[in-house]
Amino acid sequence: MGYLSKIFEVMHSKREPSFGADDNSYVRAKATDFRLLYRSNTRPERFLLCIGVVAAVIASTGVPLITKLHGEFINILIERQFPTSGQIPDAPILQFFGCIDLRNNATLSERMNALKKDAVLFALSVSLFAVLSLIFLGIAVTIFNFIAVLQVNRMKVKLLGAFLSMSPAWFEVNGPMHFASDEHLARIQQGVGENMPIFIYQMTMALTMLSISLYEGWLLTLVLMGCLMPMLLVFVAMNKAQKRLTVLQAQDVETASHLARESLSAIRTVVAFSGENKEIERYSGKLYDAQTMGTAKAIVTGIGIGVSCLVVYCTYAVAFSFGFRLILWLPKYTPGVLVTVFFAALIAATSLSYLGPCCDSYAAACNSTAVIYQIIDNKPTSNPFSDDGVNISNFSGDIEFRDVHFFYPSMPESEVLKGLTFKIKAGERVALVGASGSGKSTVLHLIQRLYDPVVGDVFVDGKNVKVLNISWFRKQLAVVPQENVLFTGTINDNISFGMPHANAPDIVAAARRAYAHEFIIELPNGYETHISYPGTNLSGGQKQRIAIARALLRTSKVLLFDEISAELDRDTENLVYKSLDDHSVDRTVILVTRNLSILRRVDRILVLKDGVLAEEGSHQTLMSVDGIYNNWTKIVSKTYGKLNRHSGKVQSGTTMVDIVPIPIEENIRMFPVARGSYFSEYGAHGKHQRSPNKGRFLKVTFCQFLIWNKSHFSFLFFGMLASVLSGLIWPAACLFIANLIESLKDDVPSNIAYIDINSISIAFLGVIAGFLAFMQVCFLGIASLRLSTYLKLRAFETMLRQEIAWFDYEHNDVDSLCSYLNLDSVRAVSLISNRTGVIIQGFTTVICGIFLCAYFCWKLSLATVLLLPFIFLALFLDSFSLNKQVYKELQMLEKSNKIAMEALGNIRVVKSLGIESHFLEKYEGGQNHPHQNMQRFLLSAMRGFAFSAGQTAVLFGYAFTFWFGSWLIESDGIHFKYVILVVELIVYGAWILCQSICLGPDLCEARQAAGRLQYILHKRARIYDGPSAVHPFTDRNDDIEFTNVYFAYPARSDFMVLKNFNMTIRTGESIAIVGPSGSGKSSVIQLLLRFYDPSTGAITIGNNLMKSLNLTNLRYSMGLVAQEPVLFRRTIFENIAYGDNRRQITLDEVIDAAKAANIHSFIMSLPSGYDTKIGSAYQLSVGQKQKIAIARALIRNPKVLLLDEATSSLDPESVKAIQETLTKAMYGRTTITIAHGPGSVLSADSTYVLVRGRIVEAGTHNDLIRLKGFYYRMHADF
Repeated sequence: MGYLSKIFEVMHSKREPSFGADDNSYVRAKATDFRLLYRSNTRPERFLLCIGVVAAVIASTGVPLITKLHGEFINILIERQFPTSGQIPDAPILQFFGCIDLRNNATLSERMNALKKDAVLFALSVSLFAVLSLIFLGIAVTIFNFIAVLQVNRMKVKLLGAFLSMSPAWFEVNGPMHFASDEHLARIQQGVGENMPIFIYQMTMALTMLSISLYEGWLLTLVLMGCLMPMLLVFVAMNKAQKRLTVLQAQDVETASHLARESLSAIRTVVAFSGENKEIERYSGKLYDAQTMGTAKAIVTGIGIGVSCLVVYCTYAVAFSFGFRLILWLPKYTPGVLVTVFFAALIAATSLSYLGPCCDSYAAACNSTAVIYQIIDNKPTSNPFSDDGVNISNFSGDIEFRDVHFFYPSMPESEVLKGLTFKIKAGERVALVGASGSGKSTVLHLIQRLYDPVVGDVFVDGKNVKVLNISWFRKQLAVVPQENVLFTGTINDNISFGMPHANAPDIVAAARRAYAHEFIIELPNGYETHISYPGTNLSGGQKQRIAIARALLRTSKVLLFDEISAELDRDTENLVYKSLDDHSVDRTVILVTRNLSILRRVDRILVLKDGVLAEEGSHQTLMSVDGIYNNWTKIVSKTYGKLNRHSGKVQSGTTMVDIVPIPIEENIRMFPVARGSYFSEYGAHGKHQRSPNKGRFLKVTFCQFLIWNKSHFSFLFFGMLASVLSGLIWPAACLFIANLIESLKDDVPSNIAYIDINSISIAFLGVIAGFLAFMQVCFLGIASLRLSTYLKLRAFETMLRQEIAWFDYEHNDVDSLCSYLNLDSVRAVSLISNRTGVIIQGFTTVICGIFLCAYFCWKLSLATVLLLPFIFLALFLDSFSLNKQVYKELQMLEKSNKIAMEALGNIRVVKSLGIESHFLEKYEGGQNHPHQNMQRFLLSAMRGFAFSAGQTAVLFGYAFTFWFGSWLIESDGIHFKYVILVVELIVYGAWILCQSICLGPDLCEARQAAGRLQYILHKRARIYDGPSAVHPFTDRNDDIEFTNVYFAYPARSDFMVLKNFNMTIRTGESIAIVGPSGSGKSSVIQLLLRFYDPSTGAITIGNNLMKSLNLTNLRYSMGLVAQEPVLFRRTIFENIAYGDNRRQITLDEVIDAAKAANIHSFIMSLPSGYDTKIGSAYQLSVGQKQKIAIARALIRNPKVLLLDEATSSLDPESVKAIQETLTKAMYGRTTITIAHGPGSVLSADSTYVLVRGRIVEAGTHNDLIRLKGFYYRMHADF
């Protein structure tokens, strides 16, 4: 009763179905004109669609005519075997084909010979109508499927063009609409594809059947339709409830899927903060919600199917009981008329019930079409594909802001710019300075017209940027954003995005200017090295320099650089800026930087504060007044200190390793396997490495399958039992039906009692069938739901427990792992789904039917059984063609979809580079290639004729069985009722079984999916808890010691990242590790967190090997702040509280941590404060995200602080405040800091210089400066 109450609660609840968590942002529309569906079709396509409609109508006449033939032949069978007058009663179709009357006193031999001829005519006429239906239905489905594919592909190209023409503001307002569009387009293809000819076919057939039924016997037809009406009403009610429950269940499943993807994408964050149990709890909560909805749906479906079975069997009973009385009362009614009316009415009702899904599909297609065209018809104010707008002939690069007010659409309550006014002259080099969130990056966005000001205007060369042709204008700008993005392709391709069709020497020259040439030529394929999006097989610094080369390739008048130093070591940054100085003559340069040596060289500095221009002038001018900039530089100087350039030797005891002089050229040489941030989604070295376990799966035995189902075995057992018993109902009913048809030969009142007894028996079987159907659908549905939840939860838990190296392999990327959870679990569960129950029911029916029929007439049974493989083959081809079409279409679209997702996922960068046309042309080429269109036509034709063959195969079976049965009546003298028994039991039963198999699960695929899941469930992590329960760092002697450590990432075991690495970190000591990108700095932190184990050597904490410690205790004692912070799509409170997952965190604790990280004031300025949900990529700046990450680490109160460029994205004021906080936090703690700049290492007790995996210098900051070695040269220009 609990689930029943849940059903009513859901059906009357106010919870509305939506397309996702951010449903409020989706565009909504309703189609009011069906012509909108065919708006994009060409005239030839519309003509073909008309032909398809005519073909579907012609095909629909086949079954009604065969039904009429069936009734006529029943009359002939009775008349030939049990003659009354010798006349054929009302058989116009058979008479048309040559069936003749016999004289009244015809002999038995004459009647049997006539029956054989009649059977041949019947078989030929049925076959003729079946062939016509097969051909015309195949033509109709082929035409509609092919036109649907062309139509949707055309819409996809237009839709991508529309998306690429939208501004980033549109995406902020409407959310990830490009993901929802896939679902809309799939609905359109379903609605205008084969569902349309099927609708026409079924509707026309239903109307024709009703017409025949009413013509043959209107009174019996009305009675039968009255009986069948409850079934239609039940179907309508069930369909309504199912749709609501399905959508609600899908929402919970989708939410669970998003949670799993988020957790797996941020696996290093989850593991670092010991958040595995929290992620499992969140994931399981949504899975159980989905299970509850699914259980309610299973109960509703079971009730609907059960009532329908009861109604159908009761209709059988009423048809024969009332029909026999009509035969007695009205001369018009004959046994043939009764059979014709009964089957015509039943098929009409069945056809009408099939129209519901088709109508739903069509309505969904209309609605989705309206949504899609609302996007396509949207007229953006800055369309890069439009020729509208002005081109400035002699563009110089003057830029002016006039009283500009602006807020991001996702945060309208937080105004970023508040009346900003300034002017930059052509050729001037200007730097923007200010605190995080002061609007520096926003200024660059407005210059590019990624957004338009809310109030005020931006002028370029005296013209409002709104009147310029946007495509032309953006080509005059060269931009390097703070968060660099590379696209799928070679390094050469990525650099050439700056200037399409650039020649090789120009590309190499740009790479040299960006100091990228050195590391590029060391790659195995040089400039032809393939980069997998988003460039995770390169370090952050390498990606940054390729992005700089891309900008420098473009000979633009305006250069925009946004914090390009975040990913570069100091020396490389200075070299790059020096190169910019050399190549920025007569160019307007606007840059955002905190490097004082760069700020000294610019012409003017604009100081922003709270969205307004607070100060402006040169470095010298601003330093001469006591203002914001002066104080800012003092903070920088105080924070970073002044480098001592004294010469001298390092004092004894200050150096922990032998110092090796290294030429300065080594400082700027990056290495091809360098790793940027270990918080990258794709792992250590990109996706080019394949897992050694790829393709492996474990065979799932029957015992293992039972173990999976042990918690819900009772549901599985009773569901399967109900399936077997249900399979016995139809053979029993067929025996009664055969008896009833036999009794029709004698139209005497004494037969009424006999007919009523058989009719009541059929009705009683209907009650049993209804109850068993309810049990089968309900119990198997619940069992499959619980198994699905169990497998998903176990698999997700197992994944989270794996070592990080496991995630670095291509086979174990996020998409593959989510496929295990979302697809393989569904496929494996299909082994016990209701469809499997229907297959079991069908097999039971056919096997029982074969034995029964063999008992009564073994010859006819044997001949019919030999025919079954052809019916199986036809329906198999139907199923195979559908799967083949879907698979091939997905295969052809996979590459195109990746292109679209890559472009739309980085819409800002795409627009900055002005490469919308490149992606659109590339996408269109993948969609509408002539070879692919020919493939689509062949697939549509194969699908169309395979579908029609599957629908008409049973008709040929009827023709053969009646023909051969008539031959046996003549030769062996069998009773005609056995022919009917064989037709209904074997032919019809086999057809139902075949359809169940085709619509049911792919058993081979299900077994493989179960095997893959079994492999996941049995996968044991190679890094696991040690036997010691000791809490590390509780003893003052718990020093960290690296001893002869060699380390290579398992995914790239051929390259040693750390080589003979030795280091001792005393308890409470603060050490810093510096060095160029790719030298192995981050690898040290990863080893400490035990993301990986050393290849050789040992790491000890106190007297304990790290491998012997409990993983949770080890990681809980450490607090990590990464260079590229990963935040979850949760509230700010939840993100900060994620730092300590062992206990309940209070709001006061979160506020204290936020204050310490200098982010509290910003959070309180948000409308929802700490309840603000972090979701949009545009809501927070990089610096703001970094501060939240710092607060997350501080709330943990760790014994060891791990800081990987923790302040690289922050302004100096924030750096000062946070550095003071971190300095306080370091007291009594062991601290390991990774840094490029000196500010973070001044207070370190020891500084280690790491190059190519080896420590080359060590000592205090001052000692290393006096040494004038690598460290000195690294920071000499700071």
